[in-house]
Amino acid sequence: MGVIFYKRKSIMSLLVLIVLLGLSLRFYNLSNYSLWYDEALSVIQVQDAEQISPKDFTPPLYGLFMKFWMQITDSEFGLRFPSAIFGSISILMIFLVGKALFTDKVGLIGAFLLAISPFQIYYSQEARMYSLITLLTLSSAYLFIRSLKNETNGFWIGFVIITLLNMYTHYIGVFFWIAEIIFISVIFRKLSKKIKKRCFIGNILIFLLSSPWLVLSYNALENIKKSTSTYKYFWAPAVSLKSLFLTLKTFSIGYHAVYLVSLCTVAIFVFFFIQGVMKFKKDKSLILSLLCLILPVGAIFITSKFKSMYVDRYFISSALFYYLIVASGLSGLNNKKLVLSMFCIAFLSTITLVNYYNNILPYSDKEHVWIQRKKDHRGIVRYIGKNYEEGDAVYHTCRNTIYPFIYYANRSKGEIARLKENNVCLAASFQETDRIIFSEVDSYERYHDKPGYYALKDKKNFWLILSSFEFEIVEESPQDRMLLKQIDKYFKIIESKKFKGAKVFFYEKM
Repeated sequence: MGVIFYKRKSIMSLLVLIVLLGLSLRFYNLSNYSLWYDEALSVIQVQDAEQISPKDFTPPLYGLFMKFWMQITDSEFGLRFPSAIFGSISILMIFLVGKALFTDKVGLIGAFLLAISPFQIYYSQEARMYSLITLLTLSSAYLFIRSLKNETNGFWIGFVIITLLNMYTHYIGVFFWIAEIIFISVIFRKLSKKIKKRCFIGNILIFLLSSPWLVLSYNALENIKKSTSTYKYFWAPAVSLKSLFLTLKTFSIGYHAVYLVSLCTVAIFVFFFIQGVMKFKKDKSLILSLLCLILPVGAIFITSKFKSMYVDRYFISSALFYYLIVASGLSGLNNKKLVLSMFCIAFLSTITLVNYYNNILPYSDKEHVWIQRKKDHRGIVRYIGKNYEEGDAVYHTCRNTIYPFIYYANRSKGEIARLKENNVCLAASFQETDRIIFSEVDSYERYHDKPGYYALKDKKNFWLILSSFEFEIVEESPQDRMLLKQIDKYFKIIESKKFKGAKVFFYEKM
């Protein structure tokens, strides 16, 4: 009895240290960099939307939560705070899932892998729904496993509620529910009649209560089709076998690792993944883990052959089960080899996290969709704000800077805080004529511009923010060259300044 108590105490002590480590890594530098496009757009939508639109590309739960949360705070730290907390609690939950599926040791190793994962830390420091998805997926899986082993109603009720919350947070939650249904069919004969009955009732409830938003998701898909009527790939590139390898790399070491670190980490993870599969190949728990890993990735990969929506961040919850299978392989080592292996993984993660915290991306911005070095949107607004006068227009050559600019302008003091939406414009088209056309930006509707257009030559002076969706400014692009050439006919540069990811000009009419 004393030995068991000592073992439990040791496990809990290690778990507390691992959670504290993960918490520290998620809160470090949390507000050091400006909100990027997606974060700022989400904030503006929550601030200005009177209701959650069924035309939106994502379900409403995170937006509703943030609408409440932003009554408390809307600073960068405050907006990212829930994600850091969700990510930290997930470390505890993966321990519980690993313990329920395999052993205490697997749960502890899985918790450590999650705590130091650059991929998971990245999204635990972003004001988006992704770390909430990881928490809900793990909670759903834990309650699902317990409900299959326990005939009490509490676990089934919890499973139904959490699974619904997951599906109302992101559509990827549907695939984890399907994975759980498939797993039930695999072990159905071994379940008691009482549990079979609760399986049936619970999943019928999930289907009925999720169907309203699943029906409305059809509208979101139609919007994607309309948005991509002239493009095959939406904003995601075409998929190939390389896409799967990059996903494996992302799961293992995130986005900011140099080539050698990526190669070593993937090799270590894949080796122990195979060891884990071999060790638990006769265990039904492995089937559930593999389903939750493979089904979401595979389904989106196949779908993306027709209309690409394959983005690694959508699979952030699948990575959790990858870590658990890797952890099951590591658990077969003796203590000395286990400590050495964990030290190697921690060392490789540390190298990668140093790059991440210092805004160093070793590869091209095009390597991963929407992964780029952080732009200094905060600095841009401060610079313009010092010299901004009422009535000045701010023109953007790329949509990427618009919503962060509006967010920081709204939070600023002085004249720029009273900036009107009709003075924030996006370059819409450029022609070899006297008209340089800009389209007024609608900050309330995602991906849509107002129909009004403005001839730049009618302005006395204005600010121009030159940028692109990549980090580096591509001034040599034909579109930008044409724009600058036309502007130079009527205006002269009074001042300019280069920032991380953008360049700002102040023009005055000649």
